[in-house]
Order: sequence, then C-alpha cells, then structure tokens
Amino acid sequence: MKFQVIFTTILLFSAQIFSQEMVSITSKVDKNTIYHQLANKNQSENTPFHYGTYRPKGQIKGAKAVIKGAVFIEVAPEIAKELNVSQLTDNIMVVTNIGYEKKKPMVEYTFNPFRKNPLTDNIEMVTEYTLQFELTTQSLKKSATHIYSNNSKLSTGFWYKVKVDTTGIFKLTYSQIKQFGLTEPQNVRVFSHGGKQLPYMNNVENYDDLVEIPISMHQGNDNVFNEGDYILFYTQGPTTWNYDEILGMFIQHRHNYSNFTYLFLTSDLGAGERLTTVDENGLVSNSSTTSFDSYRFHELEKFNLIRSGRTWYGEMFRSGSSSSFSFDFPNINSGEKVKVYTNVAGRRESSAPYCHFKISENNILAHTIDITGNQGEYLYANEYSGYFEITEPSQNINLTFNFTGGNSSSEGYLNYISLNARENLNFTGSPILFRDAKNTGANNITQFKIQNNGFDIEIWDVSDPVSYKKMAVTNANGFTQFITKTDSLKEFVAFTHDQIFIPIVEGTDVGQVENQNLHGIGAQDMVIVTNPKFLSHAEELAQWHRDQDHFRVYVTIPDKIYNEFSSGCPDVAAIRNFMRMLYEKATVEGDLPKYLLLFGDGSYDNMTQSSANSNLIPTYQSINSLVETASYVSDDFFGLLDFSEGEYLGKMDLGIGRFPVQTEEEAQLMLDKIYHFTAPETSGDWVSKICFIGDDGDSGTHITQPESIANYINNSHPEYNVNKIYLDAYHQISTPSGQRFPDVTNVINEQVTQGALIIDYVGHGNPRILTHEEVLSSSDVRSWTNWNKLSVFVTASCEVGRFDDYERTSLGEWMVLNPNGGGVAAFTTTRVVYSGGNHDLNTNFFEAVFNTDYRLGDVIRVAKANTSGDTNKRNFSLLGDPALKLPVPKNKILKNPLLNDQDSSVLDTLNALEKTTISGYIHDENGNYLTENGVVYITVYDKKDTLNTYGQDNSSIKFTLQDKILFRGKVSVTNGYFQSEFIIPKDINFKYGRGKISLFAMLDSNDAIGYAQDIIIGGNAKSTSVDEIGPEIHLFMNDTTFMNGGTTDQNPILLARLIDEYGINTTGNGFGHNMVAVLDNDQDNVLLLNNYYEGGIDQYNQGTVVYPMKNLIEGIHTLYFKTWDIYNNSSEASLEFYVKNNQEAIIENLYNYPNPFNDETYFVFNHNMASQELTITIDIYDLMGQQVSQLKQTITPDGYQVAPILWQGTNFGGAKIPNGIYIYKVQVSNKEGVQSTKSSKLMIFR
Repeated sequence: MKFQVIFTTILLFSAQIFSQEMVSITSKVDKNTIYHQLANKNQSENTPFHYGTYRPKGQIKGAKAVIKGAVFIEVAPEIAKELNVSQLTDNIMVVTNIGYEKKKPMVEYTFNPFRKNPLTDNIEMVTEYTLQFELTTQSLKKSATHIYSNNSKLSTGFWYKVKVDTTGIFKLTYSQIKQFGLTEPQNVRVFSHGGKQLPYMNNVENYDDLVEIPISMHQGNDNVFNEGDYILFYTQGPTTWNYDEILGMFIQHRHNYSNFTYLFLTSDLGAGERLTTVDENGLVSNSSTTSFDSYRFHELEKFNLIRSGRTWYGEMFRSGSSSSFSFDFPNINSGEKVKVYTNVAGRRESSAPYCHFKISENNILAHTIDITGNQGEYLYANEYSGYFEITEPSQNINLTFNFTGGNSSSEGYLNYISLNARENLNFTGSPILFRDAKNTGANNITQFKIQNNGFDIEIWDVSDPVSYKKMAVTNANGFTQFITKTDSLKEFVAFTHDQIFIPIVEGTDVGQVENQNLHGIGAQDMVIVTNPKFLSHAEELAQWHRDQDHFRVYVTIPDKIYNEFSSGCPDVAAIRNFMRMLYEKATVEGDLPKYLLLFGDGSYDNMTQSSANSNLIPTYQSINSLVETASYVSDDFFGLLDFSEGEYLGKMDLGIGRFPVQTEEEAQLMLDKIYHFTAPETSGDWVSKICFIGDDGDSGTHITQPESIANYINNSHPEYNVNKIYLDAYHQISTPSGQRFPDVTNVINEQVTQGALIIDYVGHGNPRILTHEEVLSSSDVRSWTNWNKLSVFVTASCEVGRFDDYERTSLGEWMVLNPNGGGVAAFTTTRVVYSGGNHDLNTNFFEAVFNTDYRLGDVIRVAKANTSGDTNKRNFSLLGDPALKLPVPKNKILKNPLLNDQDSSVLDTLNALEKTTISGYIHDENGNYLTENGVVYITVYDKKDTLNTYGQDNSSIKFTLQDKILFRGKVSVTNGYFQSEFIIPKDINFKYGRGKISLFAMLDSNDAIGYAQDIIIGGNAKSTSVDEIGPEIHLFMNDTTFMNGGTTDQNPILLARLIDEYGINTTGNGFGHNMVAVLDNDQDNVLLLNNYYEGGIDQYNQGTVVYPMKNLIEGIHTLYFKTWDIYNNSSEASLEFYVKNNQEAIIENLYNYPNPFNDETYFVFNHNMASQELTITIDIYDLMGQQVSQLKQTITPDGYQVAPILWQGTNFGGAKIPNGIYIYKVQVSNKEGVQSTKSSKLMIFR
C-alpha cells in the first residue's frame, strides 16, 4: 500500500515529553477484497471491512483517525442486498489499534467502507480516501519488561536436578545430597520457580533464570550438617489454584506441558538463603478462624476431541451411561456449604431428542446441565459449565454424573470437577495446606487457630512460592496459633518433620546438569531450537548459515531453555521468553534476532512422551478444543515478543519455521534440500516461474482470487512468468468415486516436474487431498521426482499442512519430506481457514516475496503484519528454514532492440519464419554493467490468450494466459554481453499483438533476470527459405549410452536429441503440431512434450527433450515419438526398452574389450539401478576354479551403463597372470542388499 504522508506538529508538552502530530495519508479501497468478504460472509468472522496500516517514524502512545476526504461510488443492487443496511450510517467510522513490529509501532486501522448517502439514501462504497491521524507521540523510552541476568546461575559449578509431582514441604537428607555429587553439603542451595506455568502473555510478570528458594537446614545437636541431618523446602506442584472472584471459589489449573516441577541444587556458591521466621503475634487481630478453604478436584486428560487446542477431556459418556466420583473432606465443617463447579462438553445432533447431564450428590439430584443441538459445520461439541452448592455436606461427597437422552450419536465429556469446602483446622499428622478467602480484605489481621492434637506443628507462610517464611506460633489449650496480616490472600502449610514428601530422584529428566549459559550468549541473527537427536544436523545447518550468510547462529535444545527460563519444566513460553530476552537485550536494530527454526516435529499432545507421539519440539495450542475454526496450532507464538503481545495477539518480530521431522533421515533430507536448492547448478529459468492452482465452485472465488494476485505480478514484477491451472478450465468427469479432473492432476504433476519457484494453491483441501475432486493426493506428492527443481509451496486451503497430528503425515508435510523432490519449504495451513483472510495473506505474501533483501521468514513475517485479524493468519505455518534466501535475483538483464533479417529499420516486431537477433547486457541493481560470464535462458512467448472456464460448477470466468512458447534456448554470456539468433515458427497467432521475452541468466557469481514486453508478434515474414525436411531424432532412455532394446527401471527418463536446420516447433499453436510421445500405442494418454524441450547453448537449431516417466509396468515397451520443425515438417522415431522391477537387480550386455587382450582390458555392462550407490565386485577364476584376482569399487552411476572398469591382467600380488582362458563373475549390489551376478569368459594372449 502506498501513502502520501503529510506531517503537521500542532502541540508540544515538553514537561510530559508528549506531543500531538497530525498525519494524513491517501489510499484506495480494493473493491475485489471487499466483494470477496461479502461473497463469503457466512464464513467471515466480521462484517466487511477495509484494513490498512501506517508505520510512524517515532514512538507513539495513541492514535485516532478520521476520514477527511473520500470518493464514493454507488454499489450495484446485488451488492447492496448482501449488506446489513440497518447497521450502516452516513459516516465512516475508523477504528485504530497500535501494534509493534521489531520494537517499532504500527498503526492499524479498519472501517466499514459502506455507507448510506444522507441525501439520497443510496448505498455507497469508499474507493479512495484521505485519512487523518492524530498521533500522540512519546519520546520517553519505555522501560524493559524484565531485567535479564547477564549470565545464568547454571554457567558455573556443579548442579543437580530433582523433581516433584505435588505441592508441599519436601525433605532431602545429607546422605542424598552427598550421593548427588554435591561436595559441600553444608552450602547446599535450592533453586526453583515453583510449578506454576509461565504466562502466555508478555505483560504478566514472570521470573528470569533460576530463583533461589529458602531452605530450612536441620543440623542436629552438633550444629554441623552431616549424617542424619536434612533440609526442608517448599515448592508448588504442576497443579496450581487461583481464586475466581466471580464464582467465589478456587479453581485448579493443570500445567499444559509438564506433570512435574523441577528443582536445582548446588553447593558451589557458598552458604545460601535460609528460611527466616516472621513473628506477627504482637499484632491485634480483628478476625479469627479455626477453619479454612479446602479444595479437591477431579480432572483426567484422555481425549482431545478435535485433536487440536490445549483443552482435554476425561470420561466419555453415551446416553444412559454414568460415572461416580468421591471426594473426601475428613475435617469438613458441615455447617458451611460446599461449592461445586464443573466443566463438561456435549454433542448431539439438532434433530436428536433433548439430552443432559444430571448430577447427583449421594443419590440426590443436585444439578442438571442441558445439552443443546450442535450448530455449525465446524462445531464438534458445546461447552457447558455448572455451578451448584451442597448445603448439608458430609465428610465423603459422592457425585454421580448421568448422561441421558439424545440418541446413539450423542456424546458427553467431563473436563473437570472442582469442589471448595470449609474444613476445620484440625491437624492429625498429615500436612495441611490452608488459606482463607473469607477472612481476607483490606486492613484485615487474622488469628489462625489449629487444633494440634499433641503434634509439634510448624507453620510456613508459602504465599510467595519463592520467598516463603516460617511463622512464629504459640501453643495453648491444644491449639497452635499465629496472627498475621490478611489484607491479601495468604497460603500456609502446617506440618511436622516426620511426615514430609520426598523429591523424585529417578528418571532420565533428573540428575546432573551440565553447565550452560543461554543468558550470556550475546546477540544472534538466528536461533535453532532442536530436539537432541537432531543436534548434529542443527549444528551443520548453523555452520552453513555462518559460512554462506555470515550469520550469528546459536543452536540449543529445549531442555536447556527450560532450565534457565521455566525452572526445568517443559513450557512453550520458556522458548518464547528465551527469544524475548535476546530481543529485549538488543540495543540496536542490527542485534535484534531475526529467525527461529524449530528443528523437530510437534504434536497437539504436548504431554505424552512416547515413540508414537511426535512431540519433539512443543507446540503452542489455542485454548479452544471444540470449534475447528477457533482452534489452532501456531508457531507464531514464539515470535510475539513485544510487551503487550502473547497468545495470538500482536505482530511477529521473528521469521519462524519448523522442520516437521521425526527421524535423522528426515532431518538430513531437509538439510540436503536446502543445500541443493541454493546450489548454483540447480538454478535455471524455472525459478522465474510462478504457478497458481485454483479450485472450482464457490462462485468462482478460487479463480478470481489468484487472478488478482497474478495481475499484480504481471503489472509489478513482469520479469516473472505466471502459469495458471484453474480446475474449471479442464473437463470434469464422473467416476464411481465421484467427480474428478484427471487432466488437472497430470498438469500439476507436470508443472512440478518442469519447475516453478512458487506453486500456490487456492481452494478446498484437507490433510489428505486438494479439492473435493481430489486433484492432488499424498500419493501424488510422494511420487514427485523434481529433485533439481524444488519449489516453495503455498496452500491457501484448510489443514493441508497439519503437522501436529502424530497419527498421520499431512499433504503439506509430504511436500517437504518427499525424499526425491517436492518442495524445499511449504507455507501451509494447519487448521480450517477462511477464504477472505487467506486471500489477504496470500496477496501480502506476494507483495513481499520479490523483495531481494527478504528471506522466507521475513516474507511471512511482513505478510502477516500487513494482514488483518489475529486468528486466521495464525493457521499458516512455515515448514522450512525461515532463513532460506529465495533465488530472487538483484541483477537485471537489459535487452537491446531486436534486429531481424527483413528490414533493419523495423525494430521489435517478429513475424512468422523470420530470423531474429536478440542481444543484451547484464547490470546490477544500481545500473552498473557487469563483466561476468555465464548462460542466458531466452524464452519468447506469443501473445496472451483470453480463455474462458467451462462453468461446470458455476458461471464461466474469463482469464488470460501467456504460455505459448515460440522459442526457448540458451546463449553464452561473455563479459556481461550476450547475443543469439533464432527463427520464429510458422505456427504463431498471426494477429498482431504484444508478446513477451523472458530472460534469465546464470552467471559466475549471481543470477540475473529480465524481460521485454515491447515486442509485437504477428504476420508473415516478407521472404523465407524453403524447407521440406523434418527434424533429426535420436532417442535414448536415461542416458546417451542406451541401446535400443535395453533395460531400465520402472521410472526411466526419456531423452530425445533433436536437430533441424531451422529449429524445432514447440508452440502448440498449430493443430496436430505438438511434440508428442505415445507409449505402447496408448492413444488415450498421449504425452505432450512441448514444454520439456530445451535448446542447446548457442544452438537454436538443436536441443534436447528430457521427460521423466513413472511407474511403468515390468516388461517390454515401445515408445513412439513425433516432432515438427518450425516449417511444420514432421519426423517420427520409435524405441523399444525392457522395464525390470527395481526390487530385482539385473546385469546384462556384459562383456570385456579387447578380448583376447595383452596388457589390459575393460569390463562393461548394463544394469537397472541408476542413481543408487552400488558396490561392484569382479572375481576372476582360472579353469580349475581357483580365484586369481579381484576388482572392487563403489560408484553412483547416473545412467544404466557403468563406466568401463580397467583390469591390467594381474593377480592379487600384482604380477601378470599366464596366458589362457579365465572365468570372471560380476556382482552388483546396492545399500539395501539387492544384488545380481553374471559371468563370462576372457582370454589373455601375450
């Protein structure tokens, strides 16, 4: 979006260091975007709106906006009827919000572009507007949210980690501490945050690094810490409780990522923090209590109903089923009510009979929760909460949940039950955790009286779990009592030393902790967080980025992050806080972290640790687990780093990607793809191609959306060539399995094979297929073999890249995990998404992707920042390396005026059968001519065709396509200059119009790109040569050593060498003049090969067809080939070959030459295991069966014939063997153990 900006400073308050600025911007409303919103209003989260952003130059505190000038148009009646006219006013109201991106403010504004004209009452829409902002600027630097340690406490000394699974007082003995390896037990220190989960929002206070907690050291009578002595400390378990002011009761919160709390011990820092005693018994109490708020809960996490989100459910109910739950309150105050709060989910069809949960307490109905019918396609179940009170409670409360009504499809699920009761402070030996909301309030001072029953009770105030204190107590009349201020809610624990919890010291997650220091690593450009089993792969990639990009890259594992940022507990917020530390410590923009790579698959199940679960790097899941459109997984969470951000709110400050890998083989594959994708030898003009695939139906939305982006590319980046595969432009057929577009599947597969930098799909999909007609399946993706032309895939479609479902590998994951091709990365969807939001993000992606300074993570970060809404865009994740640099050349190619052989005064007009010379120069982004050498790909396109879809599921839609190639060849670049000549084919569209020349250069150091649209194509040349001879054809399989009748595997490559004096016709314009191949006379599946032809370097009259064939059945095949020259003379050729199943190795055509021989001979043979690592062993025997020599080598052949293997007629000792006849046996085997053996004879004659 481009703005005209006017600044006017109107007021300055120097004392407050605030000022007001008036800023005006002028922009336009995209009608198509608004109309798309209307077309999908049933799926849209909001009413139609226009969204824009403005980035002020300095820090601001506030922003207001009003429209000062606007251009309106009256909308058509069919548009007006889609609007809720009653909500329209005669004014346009602008809503603003301030977000932050890389510490810089961004003003977002939205408004409904429709109004009711106050004079005519007609419905109008804004098309252009001037928006005036009133900005409140702020020059004071905002204080940092956290003060971070310069070094972690774990950076030095010996450390040992233990864990607990409950809240309370814990004991460690002297002997245990010695066994841990702590050399100075008397100086033992304990560090922990407690078990409370880190906040998802950044503006909620949390801890930095490990926090020391006080210990109570008991040394015995000798006052020396030695055998028989122990320490005590308090910590929270993974379940914590919060007081809900509305309900007036305590509700539990279970940690989303851990079942344990971890503590760290050291003795290398000197004497540590000891428990202190607080004596407030001198205060005058104004309240007294002998009871407290006690709580119990039941919560199992067994079912995630839609395999998404962080809410899990326990018991499942069908109609007529029930479950009972017992809760014991041994010291209950029967005169006080028990509060019960429960959360359940229910699912029933709208047509099903009424159903409900009936909750009984000790067989008496206490509460009913009615289950309503499900509404909406994406709602799995409705959530319900129930609150009730038990007025005459007993010590044992038995609750029975009965699920009744509905039908067999109705389901109920229990999330949790929370109970709050008043219990008497009666100590009988077991520790008591107690608190009293009833006696908490301003200026309250409370006396707590605990009946001690003769026990010597100790009381600790553990309200602050990292800074707790011992309370001074008095004992009188069988009570232990103390007085304390209760102006805020306090938590206490009463216990004796002989009934105390013991920490867990067994397990792979506890034990000695190696020194680490994430707090001290300094500024980083990129961070890789990897599962430990991929550590070597992550270090390898990090070094590659250091070498290639000169990045500062840091590699770490989650456990190290947890140790320093969440006290050892797995927690997604710990990883976020680690990145946030680097972000906040940066004092200059160049030190801000840029990229985060999560090296390992993730799972919606963040708790289960098993080989079946893909929980290798944790995932952020939304809280909703019932509505598919409101539940999501998003790695964006790790990059929302500013103060007011968190959960799903805010602008990404990092480019983030994930490798969805589960094995070391997959990890290496991701690296190999990056290396190969960025290698100079895999470059080519294929990276100048962009392909859009559009679904059918939905009123043509999935065609008009990519059309608008394609138009943007054609207008703003015409150096790129756009292909379009719209389903409705192909014939739809009916099959027993449903409607299908077989031609579309073939065309998509061909596009992948031919290569495109970006392949973008818009339409319906799921983790298994694209489109309802299943034009692309996981098996299709896994069959791709485009290793040398790896694409970046974009899927604006539901759930295509759902990487966190461990029971299946999604289509999007296969795109990057295909070991033979597919994509180097995929920007893909993980959950259900909306069409309108998809289009906005897709548009913003392409507005950013051609920026030569951006890497893939930057493109996505900027695209999301410029896209409205907070949830739909979170459903898009990058499966790939965010620091990957796409081959978007900075260097440009400048074309000179064209010259033809008809009239040198007529420039840039091309006629049929006219010989034309094209030349040009390479220059850098600043216009400086380069003197490098290399090769330029030249592609000449005929004029655009205007096409119409068939209208098979909706109205026909008109679109344009420029894909008819008149010439494609390569020419040398010398000192930055190139020149080539070629002849325009006879088969052109003779009507005059604008064609296009596409130029792509591979140079010594960098690529270059260019185009020309100032050429006119049409008509006939004034004079032409006479040609009646068709092209010369040479056919091979796999390589040029292939002989007719030879053997291949099931996926051979057809090679056709074509030569013609005037050139080869590949236009496809003339009827029946396509370059084709037919396998086994199958006329229904003719192979169209025009786009697979590539001219030779500096040879416009010859070139090669390289066409990969797949899944051929075993046996003899015959291939027929036909091509045309530019004069429309044809030639034909045929080839016979034998396909052998790869699972069985074969050797054929084995011989040695010369034979007989004197000093040396060469062994040659064919095989069927091309592109595999082969071990070849040749054993030579005399006629008595005695082995006299052996040759052995390992090779990876490109084709199906081995290079000649030399033998100089020597034995094992190197001496010449005697004349005679010998038997030699050749054995070939691959890494999988597939092998073949064949023998023959040779003669030595000296």
